[in-house]
Amino acid sequence: MAIYVLTLRGRPEELDALTPELWDAGCLGIEELEHEIRAYFPWKVEVPHGHWAELNERDWEREWKKGLGPVVVGQFLIQPSWLPRQPNAIGIDPGMAFGTGHHITTQQALLLLQAHALAGRRVLDLGSGSGILAIAAAKLGAREVIGIDNDPATIPIAQDNAQANGVTVTFQVGTLADAPGKFAVIIANLYAEVLAEEAEALWAHLEPTGSVIATGILVGLEPLVTDAWQRAGLSITRRERREEWAALVAAPA
Repeated sequence: MAIYVLTLRGRPEELDALTPELWDAGCLGIEELEHEIRAYFPWKVEVPHGHWAELNERDWEREWKKGLGPVVVGQFLIQPSWLPRQPNAIGIDPGMAFGTGHHITTQQALLLLQAHALAGRRVLDLGSGSGILAIAAAKLGAREVIGIDNDPATIPIAQDNAQANGVTVTFQVGTLADAPGKFAVIIANLYAEVLAEEAEALWAHLEPTGSVIATGILVGLEPLVTDAWQRAGLSITRRERREEWAALVAAPA
């Protein structure tokens, strides 16, 4: 079976904005490089720009796996599930779900998660994708971890990843409105627009001493999030930037 690869080049914020459209068009996976993304499709789709190439299935698997080597993020070694497991490793098979540990925003989220004391606490991974952040929270000692994603295709992938890593996480289809109860920590690697829209709901789902960790925010859109959060009663307690990406931590004011 042939696999078609669409290569798109541009500024990171432009490419990041295209990824939802690529998934909606039937993309099998996305490889993110510096100023370039490669989207893998079972067939060609109509797009306004980009370069197409055709690979046979074996070449596609080789190219896909070649770009997914292990990466150290704080105390964790994030590695593809098909490599021999190392100590402190989280093995991830991304399938059609976002989250391999290679993207800056995922690394920011993992590092900020490790900065929180999670033992015995309740954690929500909002937009759980491959389950990488929820799995990390469970490995850090969280009492209960729930992962929610609005894409049904991600749920079995995340469940398989959690089982392979020997942790218990509840994954479900839905949005923040479907999250049961309040949480000590909410981790959300999403878009700035979504984080701003969900400001009041984030506040409502936090315990009084809880924290929300948010990544996936382009630096230029950081004020959109902080303004909305402050209006909703969330106080910014930490800000970090790496390249064009901002990360925020907030708590109830």
